[in-house]
Amino acid sequence: MNQVLEHIRNLDGLFSECHRVLRPRGDLILATPNLASWHNILALMLGQQAFSQSISARFYLGNRFARYYGKPLAYDFPQHCHILTVRGIRDLLTRYRFQLLKLAGVSLMPLSFFDRLDRTHAHYLIAWAQRQ
Repeated sequence: MNQVLEHIRNLDGLFSECHRVLRPRGDLILATPNLASWHNILALMLGQQAFSQSISARFYLGNRFARYYGKPLAYDFPQHCHILTVRGIRDLLTRYRFQLLKLAGVSLMPLSFFDRLDRTHAHYLIAWAQRQ
């Protein structure tokens, strides 16, 4: 699941279904924006919405540093319902009986140097887990 989790309203239902359809030791791989990314932390410290958040279904609003701030959405943008952190991913996987095998962070410029120091604050998180 690449860039899917943040758009799903019912994560409990999603993880429950993933556990149901995967065979034991079946792999689950996901990638999602990180609420605790350096980009989002800096935005919040400056009184802006996190870059990963959607607050309007019609316009880019809430963060004056965002690339398209104030402009209308070009299409029917699927809003972000949930933005996870490392702890959130770990807790969901554990609750729905998945063993986390690897969790990595992926950086985007301009703060990628800091991401290398602490991957828990990378822009995107990638998890590999197996059904128990």
